[in-house]
Amino acid sequence: MAEDAGFDLEAHAGRLARDRYTVLPDFLSPRDIAEARARIDALSGAHRGRNPSDGYATERICTLVARGAVFERMVEDPRVLALLDRFLLPGYLLTASQSIRIHPG
Repeated sequence: MAEDAGFDLEAHAGRLARDRYTVLPDFLSPRDIAEARARIDALSGAHRGRNPSDGYATERICTLVARGAVFERMVEDPRVLALLDRFLLPGYLLTASQSIRIHPG
């Protein structure tokens, strides 16, 4: 796995342990952002919640990783994989990737 020379795994792992989140600067290129937005827009409109738990005005598009190469690239990013390798047991399976839009009402 090729890691970004400027990526400090220990610093990000420390922030995750302490703050429960970390930020990967410049994680997506402008091209990737545009591609992800276009793909989500194309999938939108048919995934509104059907119960109070999901929220009737909330639109969830699940399993994004199976719905476009841009989403595959997100989870295959060496920095993401390095962090996952740090916190999860070998052989982990990434199954939760979704877009959530909360509409008015």
